[in-house]
Amino acid sequence: ATMAERDAARIGSVSMVGGWDPDAGGWSARDWVAGPAGSVGVTLPGGVELDVDVATPDTFVGLWVEASSGAASGGRRPSEEAIGTLVALLGESRTSELLALRPGRPRPLGRIDELSQRRRTRQWSDPRDPGVDTMLTHHALALDQSTRLGASDLVVALSLLDAAVAAAHVDGIDLESRVRESADRSLRMLLDLWPDVGPADRRRVRDLIADVADRSQDDALRQRARRLVRELQGDLAADTRLASMAEPMESVPTGAPMARRAMAPSPVGRLLDVDVSTLAESYGVADAAGRATTASEAEVRLPGRADLAERLWARAHGRDGVTLAVSRFVAQGDDAVARLLVPPASLPGATLDVTDRPADPRPSHLASVTKAIEHGRTAARADRLDDRKEQFTRWNRSATEWRSAGDDDRARRAMQFAEDGAAGRRVPSPLLADPVIEAGG
Repeated sequence: ATMAERDAARIGSVSMVGGWDPDAGGWSARDWVAGPAGSVGVTLPGGVELDVDVATPDTFVGLWVEASSGAASGGRRPSEEAIGTLVALLGESRTSELLALRPGRPRPLGRIDELSQRRRTRQWSDPRDPGVDTMLTHHALALDQSTRLGASDLVVALSLLDAAVAAAHVDGIDLESRVRESADRSLRMLLDLWPDVGPADRRRVRDLIADVADRSQDDALRQRARRLVRELQGDLAADTRLASMAEPMESVPTGAPMARRAMAPSPVGRLLDVDVSTLAESYGVADAAGRATTASEAEVRLPGRADLAERLWARAHGRDGVTLAVSRFVAQGDDAVARLLVPPASLPGATLDVTDRPADPRPSHLASVTKAIEHGRTAARADRLDDRKEQFTRWNRSATEWRSAGDDDRARRAMQFAEDGAAGRRVPSPLLADPVIEAGG
C-alpha cells in the first residue's frame, strides 16, 4: 500500500489485527481495548459496525462486518456497499487483506514497520497513530448521546443536529441519507422548543443549523430554519424571536419512540467485554472473546479451549444486576462457545461473565464495572468541557470503581486522565449537548 492510500483511510491504526469468523459469518478488525469510559458504536453504510473509545475518541477499538447473505457471495464476501465503507475506513490494501483472511488466529493488517516509521517521523506526542477520523468519531459520540437513557427532547435535538453536521463532513462514506434524517428531525424539534435551548452555545446552534438547513427536502422546514438562522445572526431579543416563530407548524411528536429507535446504532457485531476473574486459576482461562451476533444474541468464545466445553457457563447480566441469560459452553472446533439470548433492549448495556457456578449471584465487581464506565463517561464529558475540577473528581471515582472490579490497568488509565486534565490531543471538542446534560438536561 502506498503512503497516499494509508493517509486517505479514515482509520490509521498502527497495530490493527483482523480475523474471519466462519460461525458468525463475518470479519472483525480491532486495535485497542476500550478504556475506562468504555466505547460507543455506530452503524455505517453496508452494516459495518464501528466502535470508538469514549475517553480517547481518536482510538480505534474495533469494527465488524457480516458476509452478504446473497447466493453470489458464497458467504465469503460482504455487500458492495459494505466493501465501499471498509475501503473508506481502512484503505484498499487493508480491506483486501481483511477479506482474504481464513479461519484462525487474528492476523496483523498492514505493514506495521512502515506505519511505525511514519509515526516516528511525524513525532507525535501520543504513542498511537491517529485512529479514527475526527468527524466520524464526533458523529458516533453525538449519535450515541441522542439515544442516552432519559435524555430530554432538547438533548436529543441538539445531539442529532451535531451528529448530522459531523456526518456531512465525513469524507469517503455516503452518509447523506442519515444527514437528512437526523437534520430534519432535529430541526423540527428545535423549532418546536425554541427559544428554550438551555445553556447550549447559540452561536454554534446557529452555525450548525445553517450547515444542514439546505439539505432538508421539506420546503417549509427549510424556510423556517433559514429564518431562524437570520434571527440568530441578528442577535434579536427573545420576544422578537418568539414573535417570528409564532406561526403554527406541524411538528414531530416529542416522544417519537419509533424515530428514536431508528436512529440508534445497531448492537449487532459489537465487541463485548467478558469477565473471567472469578474462575479458579486451574482452568487457565486468561481471556474470552464476546460479541453481539444478532440484535438479541451474544456469543462468548474461549479460543482454543474446547476442553472446557460442558464444564463452564456464560452469563449475561443487566444494568440492575439481574441475570438475563445463562448458557453452557459447547465445543466448536478447537474453541468453547456459548450463545446467550438477551432481550434486545438490554443487550447494549449487558455485562458478560464466565463461571463454573451458574447459580451463584453476579459478582459485585461487575456492578463496579458498570459504575466505573458511567463515571468514566461523565468524566469524559467534563474533559470535553474543560472543567478541570469535575474531570479530576470523576476520573478518580472511575478509577476507584475499576480497582474494586479488579482492573488495575483501567484504574491506572483513569488516574492518568485525572492527572493530565485536558492536556494533549486526547480530548476532543465539546458536543453541542454537553453543557445541557451537565446542567441536568
